[in-house]
Amino acid sequence: CIDMLERPGFMMGQMRSIFSLLLKEFSRITKIMDLVGILEREMLHFKINKMADLQKFVESLLEAEFEEFYPLSGGASADIYNITLKNGKRFVLRKTPENSESQLAITKKIEAKVQKIVKKNNIPVPEIIKEFDESSGVGSGYVMKFILGETIPRKILRDEKFAQIRPNLTYRIGEILAKIHQTD
Repeated sequence: CIDMLERPGFMMGQMRSIFSLLLKEFSRITKIMDLVGILEREMLHFKINKMADLQKFVESLLEAEFEEFYPLSGGASADIYNITLKNGKRFVLRKTPENSESQLAITKKIEAKVQKIVKKNNIPVPEIIKEFDESSGVGSGYVMKFILGETIPRKILRDEKFAQIRPNLTYRIGEILAKIHQTD
C-alpha cells in the first residue's frame, strides 16, 4: 500500500478523482442551496399574503382601517398581533396558530368566554371586542382592548420606576387571584 503512495502518478490520479467528486458534490450543494433560497422566498411571500389576508379580515371585523398591524411574540396556544387603528385606538388579536396541534390548550371561544365572565366580576382583564371562529377562514380567535403595562418581571422587580408599586404588588396579585377563584 505504501509502495502505491510513493508512485508519483498514483497520487495525482487519486487527487484528481477526489477533486472531481468534490466539485460534483459542491455543484449539488449549490443547487440545493438555490432551491432552499427559492423555497424561503416563496414561504416569505406566502406568509406576507397570509398576513395581508388576516389584516383585511380583522379590518372588516372591526370596520376600521389599521395604522399598524404586526405580530407580537406569541405563546404556545395563540398567535398574537398588535393592532393600532387610524384613530389611535389599540387592540390585541389572539388567534389559534396555523397547524395548531396542542391538545392542552383551551379553545379561543372558551378563552374569550372566561375572560368576559372574569371582566364582569371587576377583575382587571382586557375587554373582548369581537370574536370569530374557524368558518372565518383565518382560524378562531378574538380581538380585545389593549392595556398598556409592563410584562417583563425583571423590569418590574428592578427598575426604579416600579419602586412605588413593589411593596403592595404581591398583595394586589393575591387579591386579583382570589377574585378569579371566586368566579362562577
